[in-house]
Amino acid sequence: MARPKPWEVDEELWAVIEPLLPRVERRTRHPGRKRH
Repeated sequence: MARPKPWEVDEELWAVIEPLLPRVERRTRHPGRKRH
């Protein structure tokens, strides 16, 4: 059985983490590059 990669997150854990991440609104006039 292959070990999961450390950066792969299952759906249950992501549902807990996603609300904690800051929401950054893009500027409409000069949006620039998207954040990664």
